[in-house]
Amino acid sequence: MIGTNSGGSAKGDRFIFGLFSERCGAEGHSQSAFQWPNGTTNPYEDAAPGRSGGHQYALPARDGPLPTLALVGVGEGTEDARNLALLPPQARSAFLSDIEPCSTRIGEHLEGHSGNFLDARGWKMARETMKAQRKSP
Repeated sequence: MIGTNSGGSAKGDRFIFGLFSERCGAEGHSQSAFQWPNGTTNPYEDAAPGRSGGHQYALPARDGPLPTLALVGVGEGTEDARNLALLPPQARSAFLSDIEPCSTRIGEHLEGHSGNFLDARGWKMARETMKAQRKSP
């Protein structure tokens, strides 16, 4: 599980902060570091594609922090969790049934699904949430 939500993977961060935390029954998910370089003095080198160089949710820029794609993934995961929380339990279960609760094989699960898969699931959850909200008094 370590490394899947370390600022190096938008897909991993989205999954961990959203669907996986919900499937495990967690009341929330917290990240211990917003930026935590791992060995180099240049955070841009640590955040380069294919590198697992520490937690990189934002990079320094002249006009303030520059969010990384992983931080966008955290936001999308939070939105997924919010949509799930607004669904009736039966509808919520349908979106989580293929995820092993509290599994250490997150990497294997994510390898079988593209980022597009998570986007499509997110849209389906949002649509179901809107339908459920219209039906509730």
